[in-house]
Amino acid sequence: MREYGQISPQFWIGETGKKIRGNADAQIIALYLMTSPHSHMTGVFHCPVLYMSYETGIPFEGASKGLRRLIEVGFCEYDDPSETVFVIKMAMYQIGESLKQGDNRIAGLKKELQKMPETPMKHRFIEIYNNDFCLGFDVKNISPSEAPSKPLRSQEQEQEQGQEQEQEKTHTVEATEKTGKPTPAASVCLEIKKIGIIDINPAHPKLLMLIEAGATIDEFMHAARTAKDKGKGFAYVLGVVNGQRADAAQLGEKPGKRSRSPPASGGSRQHLMMEAGRSLFAHRDEEKGHEREIEGTAEFVECDTDKPVAGIVD
Repeated sequence: MREYGQISPQFWIGETGKKIRGNADAQIIALYLMTSPHSHMTGVFHCPVLYMSYETGIPFEGASKGLRRLIEVGFCEYDDPSETVFVIKMAMYQIGESLKQGDNRIAGLKKELQKMPETPMKHRFIEIYNNDFCLGFDVKNISPSEAPSKPLRSQEQEQEQGQEQEQEKTHTVEATEKTGKPTPAASVCLEIKKIGIIDINPAHPKLLMLIEAGATIDEFMHAARTAKDKGKGFAYVLGVVNGQRADAAQLGEKPGKRSRSPPASGGSRQHLMMEAGRSLFAHRDEEKGHEREIEGTAEFVECDTDKPVAGIVD
C-alpha cells in the first residue's frame, strides 16, 4: 500500500475534470482510483468494481456507471476479466513525465512491472511509457529487450495468439453493463466485508460452487461472524459453509436448520437415555472441511429397560 500520492489541484479544471462535471459518481470514483489503498504508482492495479463500491459507499450500479464514464473520457481503461484498472496519467504525476538513462528509478520500475500479472493493462502501460521511462521493453512482443531471444513462431501461430489477445483485451465493464446489479457472489462478498472479512474474492471457485449449490447469504454471514470472532479470513468462511452443508446433506436436512424429531410418547427408557446422550454432543465446523470438536461425552450401555437409569430417568 502506498503511504502517499500526489493529486494536482488542476484536476477539477483540467480536461477530465470538465468532462465529468455534474457526474458525482464519476468524480468520486476518479478520486478513489488516484488515492485507493490498492493503487500503484504506475496506475495499473487490481481493483474490482466491488471494491470501488464498498470503499466509496456508492451503490454497485453507481460505481459501475461512474467507472464507465471515466473510460469514455479517457481517464482510465479497465480489463474486466482480470479486474485490473489502468489510470492512464497516474505515472506522470507519481513518477514524472520522463526518466533519463541512468536514473535509479528505472531499475525499480522494471522490477515492479516484472512482478505484475500479465494483463492487457500492464501491456498498455508499457506501450505508453516504454520510451519516456527508458524501460527497454520490446513493445511489439511486450518483453524486455535484454531477454534471450525466443524461437520464431509460425505465421499461423502468431495469428492465433493475436486473436486470443484481442479476445482477452477489453476496456469496458461488460458484465455490469448487462446486469446493472452485482452478481450473487459480489453480493455475498459485500455483506461479509461489512462484518470485517476483507480478503474477499468474488471469483473464488469454492464460493461460486457453494452459491450454485444453493448456499444463502445468511449462511455466509453466519460463518463470517464466526470467522471474525476467531480472527480468520475468507477461506475459513468458505470452509465453514461447505462443512455445514456437508453435515446437513448427511443428515438429510437443510443447512442451518438441523433438527431432530422428538421421541414418540411412551418410548422406551433406553430410547430416552440415548436421546439424552445425543444432546450432550455439540459440533463445530472448522476451516478446511468440517472437523468436529466434541464438547461433551456420553456412554451408552445395555441396561434392563424395566429399571430406571440414574440421572436419565427417575
